[in-house]
Amino acid sequence: IYNKWGTKGKQIMPTTIRMYNCAFGDCFRITHIDDRGMATDHLYVDFGIHKKCGDDVWRNNRYDDIITDIPDQRNVDFLLTHYHCDHYAGIIRMIDQNHNPAWAHNRTFRDVYIPDVWSIADSVNIVQLLLLRDVFTKTVLEKGLSLFRFLISICHAAGRIYFVRRGQIIQ
Repeated sequence: IYNKWGTKGKQIMPTTIRMYNCAFGDCFRITHIDDRGMATDHLYVDFGIHKKCGDDVWRNNRYDDIITDIPDQRNVDFLLTHYHCDHYAGIIRMIDQNHNPAWAHNRTFRDVYIPDVWSIADSVNIVQLLLLRDVFTKTVLEKGLSLFRFLISICHAAGRIYFVRRGQIIQ
């Protein structure tokens, strides 16, 4: 049985890691490769550039380059390591671009992993997230963007949102 982001038994799945140039910020893509050399799953870890690094045009161009590099598939996940803008600002740009009719690269993620600061065990789907709307609407990332709107905007309708703690292994 494959562990989505781990091993098959004791055999380690071949993996590639791409680090995007975000200057003062982070964005990595971890890709699992199957026995035929085909990418099976992608995990983006963080996606942001600190707002004091470069100007808006430079940051938006970097974000747009990374967004267009996100595979247009259903096997792409996102992990936010912590709630600092240099780890999620590119996702906000992705949300804005997804609502732009002239933008041809509408992207969302299958599963989203976020830090659990509310002590919510395990995971929720989008319907369960609606039940938690009150809690997540009061949590604002920036520019009035609530964590609720952030999650709804980046997760597939059939996706799951996982609440992870430091040291936890994601499946």
